[in-house]
Amino acid sequence: MMITDLPSRDRNNLRDAIFNSYKDNIPDENDNIILKYLLLTITPNYTNYSMNTFAQKMRLINAMLNRKLYGRGWKKNTNRIVFFNFYEFSKDNNLTHNHCMLRVHKSFNTKKRIEELMTTLRPIVYKFYKDSLRNSAFDYRFRRNAVHYSTKEFSENNDNLKIN
Repeated sequence: MMITDLPSRDRNNLRDAIFNSYKDNIPDENDNIILKYLLLTITPNYTNYSMNTFAQKMRLINAMLNRKLYGRGWKKNTNRIVFFNFYEFSKDNNLTHNHCMLRVHKSFNTKKRIEELMTTLRPIVYKFYKDSLRNSAFDYRFRRNAVHYSTKEFSENNDNLKIN
C-alpha cells in the first residue's frame, strides 16, 4: 500500500491508527507489539535509486527474515515480523533510505532478543545488497523518539509508507 495515494487527512488518520492500536506496547490478540523505541534504518547508498525497487527489495528482505525465523509456513504464522517502512529521499544527496518500525511477537520485547533479531537481519540485508556491501548502511538504535523520527512531517521527500 502506498500512502501517497491517500488524501492528506486520510494519511494522518492512517498513521494515527497504526500507532494508537498498539498504545503503551499492549500486545494485540496475537501477542504482537510494535517496537516503538527501536529505530531501524536501511540505506543502499545508490544515487537516484528507484523507490519501487527499494520497496520490492525490502519486501524480499522481510520474507527472508520471516522464513529464517519461522520456516516454510511463515506466511500463515500470526506472529511473523511486519515491517512498517517509511521511505525517504534525501534531496541533498539523491539517496533513498528508509526508517523501519517492526511489529514482532511480545517475546522480542527485550534488548537482548532485539539484538539477536538484528544479528539475524544484518547478513540478510548485506546479502541482498552484496554488490554494494561497503556502501550499504544497516543501522539500528534504541531511541525514545523512534516513532516521531520515523514518521516525520509529510513532505515531497518523506511521504511514503509501505507495510510488509
